[in-house]
Amino acid sequence: MTKQRFFLYALALVSILAWNVSALAADAAATPAQAAPSAQPAAPTPIPVGTPAVPAKHEGKQKGNAEGKNAGQAKAKTEVKCEVSGKLAEKTAKNKKGKEVKVFDLTVASAKAADGKALDALNGKSVRVVRKEGVKLTDYVGKDVTITGTLVNNRRLIVDAIK
Repeated sequence: MTKQRFFLYALALVSILAWNVSALAADAAATPAQAAPSAQPAAPTPIPVGTPAVPAKHEGKQKGNAEGKNAGQAKAKTEVKCEVSGKLAEKTAKNKKGKEVKVFDLTVASAKAADGKALDALNGKSVRVVRKEGVKLTDYVGKDVTITGTLVNNRRLIVDAIK
């Protein structure tokens, strides 16, 4: 029994030693090439045949890609208190979960900020209307309305009051 145990320990020790020696040899082989740079500049790596010289049109623009054009930059949210007039319309759309929901759009006839400044960029455009608790938009569908609220990124209008 003791002979078997001795040979088992000897085999384990030899295998560990062999593994360490091979790892050190690999490190030693890689180090001289890095430590002694040659006098000549390194040749550029050739581009394989069949690869495009210009990157793909939409490369790096997918969501979540850290190498995209504006990586790490969050879009600035612009919010403006305003009063918007126009015609309210209702349609059915699917949300992210696939459930059909009612959405409201306002075709803008005129818009002005809370300070009285006209928002001419919105005239004739459609803005998504988001309601708050207690505001019932279904009563105003198909009618010309004036909505007081917060305009977010010139696309979404959060309703405070409706006339």
